[in-house]
Amino acid sequence: MEQGDKTIRNVGIVGCGHIATFHLPAIRKAVPDATIAFCDVNKATAEALARKAGGGNVYTTLDEMLAKERLDSVHILTSVQYHYPLAKKALEARLHVLVEKPIVEKHEEIKELYALADKHGRAFTADHTLLGMPVVQMAREEVNKNGLGRLIAMHCDFGGARGMRLPYDAGHWAYDIRGGVVANNISHPASLLVAFMDPITDVIAQAATRNILPSKWPDVVHVVLKGDDQVGSFTLSVGHGNGDRSARLLFEHGYISLDFVRQLATVVHGTWPHNFVKKATSGLIEGLSLFFSTISNGVKVATKRMDSNPGLFAIVGNFYRSIEYGEPMLVSRNNVTEVTRIVEEVWNQVERSLRA
Repeated sequence: MEQGDKTIRNVGIVGCGHIATFHLPAIRKAVPDATIAFCDVNKATAEALARKAGGGNVYTTLDEMLAKERLDSVHILTSVQYHYPLAKKALEARLHVLVEKPIVEKHEEIKELYALADKHGRAFTADHTLLGMPVVQMAREEVNKNGLGRLIAMHCDFGGARGMRLPYDAGHWAYDIRGGVVANNISHPASLLVAFMDPITDVIAQAATRNILPSKWPDVVHVVLKGDDQVGSFTLSVGHGNGDRSARLLFEHGYISLDFVRQLATVVHGTWPHNFVKKATSGLIEGLSLFFSTISNGVKVATKRMDSNPGLFAIVGNFYRSIEYGEPMLVSRNNVTEVTRIVEEVWNQVERSLRA
């Protein structure tokens, strides 16, 4: 692209529901001078978001928006079953495209979309929010220092509901997609494991249900991912509450613990056995680390240096910096394609178990 093609002047939001209310301020922060247009099949929904934004043209189809706006980029925030055709149309119109998770349902679709992005020289990525969180970026930096040695194993717990309430109203589109409500969240932990592990060779999925969801799909999924000499796993539940969204990474010379709800991280170096002294002091060291991290986060929130959804803000900001300045994507092509492949395999296995 020529340098002039890299300036973002006009942005489109396609799908103006709940998640769009988070993308809107992130766009405003990343490209404050850009004009934003809004598209939703429900015109009233698009009009409501336009009012929140202080104005903007409103459309009910992407075709109409493309015909009347000179867009540079688009955020596709609809339900997942429309992501592929909308992203394809946007890329063919030579727009930069950011798609909300889950990006598509089929591995073949994501490969085709990246081929289109390459053909037209446009940025294309998914909103894998965990990868933008400060604690995950800090963990990546710690791993790159190589003081911890190679990753041996990791596990992520991800709770997707609030309290014992269902995560979405009974009529929500997420209940109708392949995998149901769990499928709407599974890319979160999957993207984290793909980001830290070497190439994944095996996927093993187990599912369970307590019959609390208004669909045939399970509410708990446990997935094991295996590489050549690494093992990773994650457990995703949409019925036990969202108080625990965390990960633990075990290395040759220590470990990293991450708390995504509280944005806290603990890094411990060492290969020593836990003798009496270590047993007596290690908890104190970890406790102090968490205490000071909590204080630091409180200061950042009070001084408005931490956004309410820091992962999404980081992903959106990085998306636009990658367009204008060539900054590497936080959510890489490999991460998006591998997550799509893994998630599709998970639901293949779950469906076979449901038929058995």
